[in-house]
This record gives sequence, structure tokens and C-alpha cells, in this order.
Amino acid sequence: MKSWIRRHQGLVIFLIMAVLVVGWIGWSLILRPRVQTAQFISEWQIKLSAIEKPDALPDDMKPEVYVRKLKDGSWVMAAMHHGSCCQPSAEFDASVWKDSEGKVTVLSDWSPCAGSTQGMGEFWEEQMPANSLAELYRCPVPGAPSS
Repeated sequence: MKSWIRRHQGLVIFLIMAVLVVGWIGWSLILRPRVQTAQFISEWQIKLSAIEKPDALPDDMKPEVYVRKLKDGSWVMAAMHHGSCCQPSAEFDASVWKDSEGKVTVLSDWSPCAGSTQGMGEFWEEQMPANSLAELYRCPVPGAPSS
């Protein structure tokens, strides 16, 4: 076996490098975004679940959470990440919402496209206009496959 490896040392090195490159590509394109999505969702489910209303939002979270107030007095707090084009440090799209009824909603593959939390929130309001939670939850999610 040792003599075969010595005779084919170049091929062995090439195969090892090929496996490493394919593994790195698989991690970068497939596994890493999934891990980052799961971490984002888990973190924001915990954080938003602990907050009773938008007024109780801690100062350090305010830049990361968009508060949408609806005409009927209800509200939705949303943590959103749009990495497919706007936040390329982590290439995934996800949103976690908590509404005034205490419901936490997770969209594991969608967020509005904009460069900031404020911009994403404003774009979200344009894409999914609503005056109440019932109307908001009836709105189709833009870009989602239809059922």
C-alpha cells in the first residue's frame, strides 16, 4: 500500500485537495447558510418572546427590530435579515415576528430586500399592506411559492 501511495503521490495529493475544495464549497454554499438561519431564528424567537410590547424593547435591540403599528392598534415587532443581496456577511433570508397577540411567526426563507432594518420594514409594509393582524396574516408572502 505504501509503495502505491508513493508511486501515485501526485494523484493522492490531488484527490485530497479535491475533497477539501468540495467540502469547503458544500459548507460555504449549503451548510453554513442553514446553520446561520437556524441560529438567527432561534436567537430572535427567544429575544422577541421575552418582550411584551414594543415600548419594552431594549435600546440595544431597537436598531435590529422593526416595529409595525397597524391602524386597528395591533402591532408586529420583526427581526429581519436579508443576506441574499443586502447583508452578504451571512447569505440567508429570514424573519421572526412577534405580534400584539403574543404569536411568534418564523419565515425561514424570506425577508424584504433593503439595506437596513428600517428600510426592510418600510419595504415590508409596501409589499404586505394591512390594517390589522388578520389582514397581515392573509397577505401572501412576496416571492413565496403559491400553494
